[in-house]
Amino acid sequence: MLPDFWWKYKHRCRSGGLEMPLSAMPGAIVGSTILTGGAVGSVLYVGTGGVLAQETGRLFYDDPGNRLSVGSANSVPSGQTALVAGDYLLVGANTTSGGANKTSIIFTNNGYSAPSNANATSNGDKLVFYNLSGFKTGIGIGSNAELFYQCNGNASSGHFWYTGSTATAILRLSLTADGNLLLNNALSGTGTGVFGLLNATVVPSTNPTGGGVVYVEAGALKYRGSSGTITTLAVA
Repeated sequence: MLPDFWWKYKHRCRSGGLEMPLSAMPGAIVGSTILTGGAVGSVLYVGTGGVLAQETGRLFYDDPGNRLSVGSANSVPSGQTALVAGDYLLVGANTTSGGANKTSIIFTNNGYSAPSNANATSNGDKLVFYNLSGFKTGIGIGSNAELFYQCNGNASSGHFWYTGSTATAILRLSLTADGNLLLNNALSGTGTGVFGLLNATVVPSTNPTGGGVVYVEAGALKYRGSSGTITTLAVA
């Protein structure tokens, strides 16, 4: 036999000897607490006095606005909060862009600054992947609305782009900590602030319409123009 409280909450509410259909209850029932009122999208959580139907200064969910604000003094830097009111994290359908469904993380138009040093943050920091004493890696927005990529910490720090036509990732472009721009994992010749090219795997065989192609063949720097003329710019 089912216990009495099953019938009480599934079929009716008994109060003072009266029976009230559940549909006529003034609010939802959690344990012995009847929840009434509250804003749409209110977050329910348990405090020392029982179940509360409310937000706090650090927990807020805006259902119509698709905004979630979460913050904790123990998990975010002092003076900052995570996803504060006015900012929002949107992942899912975005019907405001040409009717196309998109999956996006959108940052509001707040906060821009030059990159800060390691173990610090600035208003421009948007995605910080690693930030300890002496090391920092992140992406942000500068004071002129430019997108900056930051990676500093030691001589091996830098930005590296990998591509590949198979499952194997191949290093194609490197911007090293000492300012070298290296294509296809070329060597810098122990230089600083240099541009490095490897020998072309396949030298160009057709004319580049409207432009030209610079490449290295057997150590010699060459240029092929739109008319097909090949000029050696520097010997091996």
